[in-house]
Amino acid sequence: MEKKDITYYEPKEEKINVITHAFGLVLSVVALVLLVVFASLEGTAKHIVSFSIYGASLIVLYSASTFYHYSKNPNLRKRLHILDHAAIY
Repeated sequence: MEKKDITYYEPKEEKINVITHAFGLVLSVVALVLLVVFASLEGTAKHIVSFSIYGASLIVLYSASTFYHYSKNPNLRKRLHILDHAAIY
């Protein structure tokens, strides 16, 4: 497998990435709460578990992406990049 360098963006672009992904993180937390509340009111235990897993995966996705774009440490950035891509797929 070819070794790739971590991409660095312009500071302005990186700031926008952090803001938009952090906003996605906030929306993911709200979505998780709403999904679990509605599942507990209208659904079964399977719905609660599946929505919890889905909501948690959104939180992991946007957390990894937000911290990846925020990080300046090359080693941490590399690990967060891997986690970011793993969460996407």
